[in-house]
Amino acid sequence: MNKTLLYLVSCASLLSIAMPGTASENTFPDNDNNLESSVFLSTEEFYTVSTSSTVLQSFEMNSSNTTIFNNTPEESKIAQNSDENSISFDNWYAGASLGVFFPSDGLLDTGFGPAGYIGYQFTPNIGGELGLLYAGSDLDGRVGDANILSVIASARYSAAFEGSNNWNYFGTAGVGFTRSSVTAPATFDLNNNLVQPAIDSEDTSFSFEVKGGVGYEFNTNTSAFAQLRYLNVSGGNSNYLSTELGVHYKF
Repeated sequence: MNKTLLYLVSCASLLSIAMPGTASENTFPDNDNNLESSVFLSTEEFYTVSTSSTVLQSFEMNSSNTTIFNNTPEESKIAQNSDENSISFDNWYAGASLGVFFPSDGLLDTGFGPAGYIGYQFTPNIGGELGLLYAGSDLDGRVGDANILSVIASARYSAAFEGSNNWNYFGTAGVGFTRSSVTAPATFDLNNNLVQPAIDSEDTSFSFEVKGGVGYEFNTNTSAFAQLRYLNVSGGNSNYLSTELGVHYKF
């Protein structure tokens, strides 16, 4: 019996040496009861300290790695959805151009006019915009002038040329309305006979428009572009083809 207890005490002592600070130094009592009590106390103390150290280490690891620094999968998904649904002012853009307009009906001379637009970039390639166009020209063959004012809502596609960081191409297609007006005074011959009656007409018609062109980016926000525009005005009015130069700005 004493040999068995002595063997157990030796094992407990070796464990205490292998784990510094986890068990107190043991003495070898003379009787069996004291020896059993010593073994129990030494073993219990070693087990308690070892268990406490493991729990503490596990708590520290869980606290630092999970609670403090990392989001749960649900929190990460909510944050990602919030970022995707947020609208940033950086997606807005605007532009302006000046062009030469060529009416198709032969009744008007070549015209000139400005245009502008403001839009929102939904994806890196796709946007939507609202444009305003004004063009004026003289009547062909008589004194008088004509002008148009168009409001067009369009979808826009743009992309960079492959292998180029600055050059890009784009196209738009949209619908809207165009107000056309023509004014001309009456004309008379030398005998004061009426030759051409006065004209004073105004009409608003449904229109559709397509544009396409290329642009060059000077920096992240600013680019210059050249484009072709085709504007179709329904109701027997003139259709217009224009060549334009402009500036595009990303906010």
